[in-house]
Amino acid sequence: MQLLNNISRYLLGILLLVLGANGFLQFLPYPDLEPDAGAFMEAIASTGMIFPLLGLIEIASGILLLLKKAVPLALLMVLPILVNAVIFHLSLDQGGMLLAAICFVLTVFLIFQYKETYKALCH
Repeated sequence: MQLLNNISRYLLGILLLVLGANGFLQFLPYPDLEPDAGAFMEAIASTGMIFPLLGLIEIASGILLLLKKAVPLALLMVLPILVNAVIFHLSLDQGGMLLAAICFVLTVFLIFQYKETYKALCH
């Protein structure tokens, strides 16, 4: 189980680091979006602060996961982003659902691996 835990942590860390860096450097092409999805993304982009913040959180979480430092914190930081990504792709643009689902499943798996750490939050 430790091997699966490490593979999941490294894979999620790399994905988050690449996706977060892409938010700043745009080295990956953006796919064509459905009209409603495009309008939604344009509205968020027009604020000028949401996407850079998401990128920073993804990069920070990815680095923490790769270095195995504060892994439970990194997972909690990125979970709301991934929940919203899954909801976005389910409701507005099913094209990018696979990557969002992979990241979400890896995060939930790792959260369960660190469930003892989160018990203190429930009291």
